[in-house]
Amino acid sequence: MGLMGYSDAKMTAITNYASSIAKRTINLELVWHNRHNFKDDVDIESWLEIEADIIKSEIAELSKYLEPSPKYGKDWRYEK
Repeated sequence: MGLMGYSDAKMTAITNYASSIAKRTINLELVWHNRHNFKDDVDIESWLEIEADIIKSEIAELSKYLEPSPKYGKDWRYEK
């Protein structure tokens, strides 16, 4: 186990989720600001709702990884 209850795999998962969330929110903002430039047959509102749901799901998954492993609490260095 890595420092303070975070393994390399856990840190990679945190980084990957955070990166994905950042990219999706940027795309969300770009589409929102350019919504008037899309053709009428493109359902921007549905896409925005779906994308927002995906972001919410990724945030929920990310939050699972943010907690340190139970074996290693705040004072993990002092446990025997």
